[in-house]
Amino acid sequence: MLSLDQLAAVVWRRKVTFIVTFLLVMVGAAVAISLMTKVYSTSAYLYVSGGKNAGSDYEQVQINQVVSKTFAELLQTRNVANDVAAALPWKESGQGVLNSVSVTPVESTQLITLNAEASSAERAQTLANTYAQVFIDQAGKVLGDTSSATQVRLAERAPLITNQARPRPKLYMLIAAIIGLILATGAALLRHRTDQRLELDDTSTELNGLPLIGRVSAGTAGELPLHAEIDDLSERGRRAQEEYRLLLANLSFVNHGRRPRTLAVVSSGQGEGKSTTTVSIGRAAVEMGVRTLLVDGDLRRPRLSQAVAREAGPSAGLSSFLTSPDPLAISEVAVDLGGLSVIPSGPVPVNPTALLGSDEFIEFVERAGKIYDLVIFDTPPLAVGADASLMCANVEGVLLVIDARSTRRTPLMRAIDQLTRAKANVLGIVVNRATQETTPYYYDANHTGGGDDGRRRRETVSAADES
Repeated sequence: MLSLDQLAAVVWRRKVTFIVTFLLVMVGAAVAISLMTKVYSTSAYLYVSGGKNAGSDYEQVQINQVVSKTFAELLQTRNVANDVAAALPWKESGQGVLNSVSVTPVESTQLITLNAEASSAERAQTLANTYAQVFIDQAGKVLGDTSSATQVRLAERAPLITNQARPRPKLYMLIAAIIGLILATGAALLRHRTDQRLELDDTSTELNGLPLIGRVSAGTAGELPLHAEIDDLSERGRRAQEEYRLLLANLSFVNHGRRPRTLAVVSSGQGEGKSTTTVSIGRAAVEMGVRTLLVDGDLRRPRLSQAVAREAGPSAGLSSFLTSPDPLAISEVAVDLGGLSVIPSGPVPVNPTALLGSDEFIEFVERAGKIYDLVIFDTPPLAVGADASLMCANVEGVLLVIDARSTRRTPLMRAIDQLTRAKANVLGIVVNRATQETTPYYYDANHTGGGDDGRRRRETVSAADES
């Protein structure tokens, strides 16, 4: 059950749903009230005397109350109602009169209340007074006109009350407001439960218990090719590079002050920027002087290998290393692209899952970690099989990439659960396509100077970052 603070937070996040639901309830109530028939009400009072034949005052009171209840019952007979209907100045049935008049003895008195309701104040007054007078006339004929006998008299005529009895707009709208608040809160909670979008804003520091260690601005992700140099990049590309360099630094902070030597980059589904993040981190590491190796671990649908093929042509890869009957050196399957070493996935094997779960793969990870300062594995999505989980279980750290616009909560929670089951060391989450920054790139030519001078300043910054 949610606490009051949590409930308030949910309502605030779903304030549009809350407000729309509340307004719909209030508008609906206002329309319903406007369509209701106006009803006016007024009351006449009859006084019933039971005579003076009792032996004591107490007995007389008891007799009078019994007589009052008796006459109250007689007032509600169909014959009386038919006579009242005949006496009214408009056409009405006896049943209609009974439906419009209520008769109630006043407790501990000799009074009987005749309450009449009608579509106008004048009709209500006429109905109540006519009903009282018709019954008094009938009772007088039956009981006679003696001072000692039981008598029915008019105690008070029905007044003209112009305020409508129903509907009562203020009361009904107050009730509608209370109901609206309840329904709006329920709608906000339902929306919160069914909405699969991620709840991220500029102040978020964690998601599903994992720290957010990097954000890539919308429009910058995917702009760093494998062979890119900083002077060849657009302003958005240079901004992205700085974001990835910050991410690289944060990897050390979340891993007890030491950058992981082997790192797997994963995502819950396809198209969330996993391969782009892999390449961008690798390029940022190389520019900081870190010996880096990228490995395409997606042996089924290798995206990174396609980019390598465009740059350097087809070559052997990870599957070749793992299935070769003769031991291969890592340098035999690695491709050098501007200082960045890349191992493609290689030919598609018969059983990729078995290959990634083999001792040969564990040996490959150990050997690559001894040769390079940083080995980054581009993995298949966690949702498509066990391949990514097997790889994540054999590296020092795992980076989970999400797309702020397309990633949904349920697949993300399943991915995190899968990584937990694999006992992977998840260092944190990278948010791809986050909010577009409008601040100009700090290290562009306008700020650092152009030509060689600007380049020397950027190299100084890079060296400072390394230290």
